[in-house]
Amino acid sequence: MRKYPPFGALTRHSRGCRRRPRAAHSAGDSIGAVLNDPGTRAPDRFVTFPWISPIGRRHDVPVTGGWAWGGVNDTGGYNSEQILSTSHFRAYRSTGGDSPGLAMQQNAARYIVYLIIRGIGSLATTPITPTPNPTVWVTALQNADIGTAMLDDQPGGCCVKVIRWAFEQQGLFQPPGAPVPVVTPGAPPPVDVYIDDGRGGQYTYAEQFWRTTEVWNRHAPTEERPTKRQSSGNSITRTCASTTAAPSQRRA
Repeated sequence: MRKYPPFGALTRHSRGCRRRPRAAHSAGDSIGAVLNDPGTRAPDRFVTFPWISPIGRRHDVPVTGGWAWGGVNDTGGYNSEQILSTSHFRAYRSTGGDSPGLAMQQNAARYIVYLIIRGIGSLATTPITPTPNPTVWVTALQNADIGTAMLDDQPGGCCVKVIRWAFEQQGLFQPPGAPVPVVTPGAPPPVDVYIDDGRGGQYTYAEQFWRTTEVWNRHAPTEERPTKRQSSGNSITRTCASTTAAPSQRRA
């Protein structure tokens, strides 16, 4: 694995960001973890520095163990960097990192790292731009996605909800009055429109997410809903869209 943490620091410094942001140390762990995961044969893909066992940093730290945004281990520096890298790695896994195909893994890795670098570049507007709240960083990543027309064969604007979900699952976006320290995933947006594709409204990776009876095709106008997946062709496409605020029912 190549050593990307210094690159993360250099990228941050080139944009005038403070040396140790209050939200986390840097995105260096994330960049190394994501770029080196495609095709990995590591016995544990979630160990961030497998060649230096005393470091012990991981990018799958559990929310219930206090590794949440607002949890007991969210103390800034390298502790919070593990929370950050877990959030980034979850987004990568969702967008193709958990695919069995190497090309899909590589595309997901390139795009997520591109968003990280573009997000860093968008932050500094003054000589020092503090980022004390991770929601500022989530917005920067989402804006980077929205502002991208195309990267390789990946159209921009498709990962906005995945980015939010990745951080939400790590404890960000808690509802008002939620207990602290945080030990649970955060709440979804107040209103969310989704098509139920069998994942219960979550964004874990699905190889064929379009295989759902909630989207169907008809060769003539009808309100009848199918009981199995329909084939496509010259047809009328219908969808069953829902709106909800329940954590278990959210889908793009």
